[in-house]
Amino acid sequence: MGDGRRLPRHAVGVHGEATDQAGRMLPILGSNMLCVSLMERGLVDEFRIMVNPRAITKGTPLFAGLERPIRFKFLDSRIFKSGNVLNHYAS
Repeated sequence: MGDGRRLPRHAVGVHGEATDQAGRMLPILGSNMLCVSLMERGLVDEFRIMVNPRAITKGTPLFAGLERPIRFKFLDSRIFKSGNVLNHYAS
């Protein structure tokens, strides 16, 4: 589904059902399309974004397809010996 289409509504419903169970968290790793679909519905509470000290020439922007700006609140940051930085935000 790399053609820019949105996920079917049932995929978002499954996420809602999973997170409704006793406050469970459902991590999403490396799925821009799913993440953007959930963000647009207000279903993402926080983000942990790893920044790698590398310059790349190709790739998908982090929030490609997002239709409106969403502000984040910075919570924490962790620096690793490798130079990677893990940023933690609330939405």
